[in-house]
Amino acid sequence: MHKSRRLSWLFLAASSIVPLVYLLVYFLYEEGALGVVELLRFVLHDFYGNGAEASIDYRNFLMTPISLFRTFFQVHGNILLFLKGFPLLWWVAIFALSLAFLLLFDLRFMRMISFQHISLTVKVHILAFVLHLAFAFFSHGNAEFMVVLIVLLPLVLVGFIDFPYRILWKLGLAMFVWNASLAILPANRLDFNNDKALADFVIAHPDKVFVLSDKNVVANICYYVSGYSVAHRVFTFPLGVHKEELLCLQKEGAVVLTDVLSRTTPLSRGSMLEGDGSDGFIFEETYVQFDSFYGTFSLDRVRIVE
Repeated sequence: MHKSRRLSWLFLAASSIVPLVYLLVYFLYEEGALGVVELLRFVLHDFYGNGAEASIDYRNFLMTPISLFRTFFQVHGNILLFLKGFPLLWWVAIFALSLAFLLLFDLRFMRMISFQHISLTVKVHILAFVLHLAFAFFSHGNAEFMVVLIVLLPLVLVGFIDFPYRILWKLGLAMFVWNASLAILPANRLDFNNDKALADFVIAHPDKVFVLSDKNVVANICYYVSGYSVAHRVFTFPLGVHKEELLCLQKEGAVVLTDVLSRTTPLSRGSMLEGDGSDGFIFEETYVQFDSFYGTFSLDRVRIVE
């Protein structure tokens, strides 16, 4: 009884880390008011501010399985560019796929565990897995909400299945080789979008207004470099709720620059859902150009269509 109580306290202590961090940031950094409604607005800030979408339509059913698969195995439009630019990666990819293929012959050695023998800890993690996946589904398969599934899924599976050792090391090695060579290392060594140069330009032109295809990355770099927020003049695409604000700035004489018209990016979740953005702008002139891994892109001076 004493051991069970001690384990319960340990579980509660570990599970309270995330809520505690939210509370510390809310009260000490945001200096928020004490109240349930105010706290919920802080936790669900992106939904209240239309920074994240939540509805049920075709995008939920299309993007959820795609994002779920990509949570464990990186599959994206960059891979073809990597294989073309670095032929050695073909052998790395073949090695990882061969290991994964060999797993099919080992599946017959797995043994299912009766649900009656599943521990309470595993059942709690099953609930956590289902709730996170449901929330990601409701948010059009948002991949960020699925990151924790990488940790939760092994904790769930070991409660259902008795895995032979050889399956675990083959699966682990295949995932490591594939994800490290075709996602982690290229992202660390290559500058895909030249965001640093774009951020430097934003900082150097405080009188300009920007509509960027990847606003969050550029705005964060600007903040880290300068110490000042540029959120009041850097907007995301699609415009959404910010369109009226941009139209007001445009009427006041602000110069609006965007990279949306010239960005060349591989097939991605965003390109599948957002489509062509040229209908929202009237092109006036090319203002400045930048080089990147994906090719040359420009900041174009535009007028926003009312």
